[in-house]
Amino acid sequence: MPVTKSLHRIVVHLFLIDSFHRVLLLERSRTGHMDGFWAPPGGHVRLGERPSVAASRELEEETGVIARGLEPFAAMPFELGVDLLFECFDWVGMPALQEPESFRQLDWFDMHTPPVKAAPWVKTALDLRRDGTWYREFFA
Repeated sequence: MPVTKSLHRIVVHLFLIDSFHRVLLLERSRTGHMDGFWAPPGGHVRLGERPSVAASRELEEETGVIARGLEPFAAMPFELGVDLLFECFDWVGMPALQEPESFRQLDWFDMHTPPVKAAPWVKTALDLRRDGTWYREFFA
């Protein structure tokens, strides 16, 4: 049977966390989805791609940073698919905006006080990480 694109999306997000317990977020712009909101680097898993590889790829494409080890910490199903969340404490490079057509800026935020304009699921994801809970259904 030929492999076809699924109607359900597998989306990955990588929370880059520095030694000050800050998380790197990007402000979305001109994408048509969640513009003006802050979210971690991420995107869709390509057909046949491992989620961890997709998370690393998205991080590098969006920030220029190369992850040196990442770990999954949560899964959050939503209406059209599932978000797989990863964290990374070790990387190579200095984060810089690589896709100005999709993001206005990037910045570090305290993990316990994400920006007011964080994507609605970001606070939920950070709460899951803090609480050691790996699964929560998120339907906005």
